[in-house]
Amino acid sequence: MIDVITSMGLGFKGPSYHDLRGPLLKGLVHDVYEYLFGIKADWKLYGFSILAYGWSNRRNVQIMNFLAYSPRGTIFLKSDDTSGLQKDKGTLLEMFDEVVKEVG
Repeated sequence: MIDVITSMGLGFKGPSYHDLRGPLLKGLVHDVYEYLFGIKADWKLYGFSILAYGWSNRRNVQIMNFLAYSPRGTIFLKSDDTSGLQKDKGTLLEMFDEVVKEVG
């Protein structure tokens, strides 16, 4: 990124703070939604797998992330704080069931 910026030469003016947090950001958000919509549309044709992995943050809060994997790409679905939950197959089944219902 720095190489590209320096290759622009002297006098190059980057986007303003207003442009970065306004129209440019809105445009990028729109592009991401369009990209995700395309991936989700392919789910009906190719299917997808739900993945989960757990980790602990610096404050030792146990978190489980859920993702949807398909040939077109992987999408983050949600994250749950699992600190107070019992780690057994029943709890995992409930969590996966909830994610499946949310995704459809």
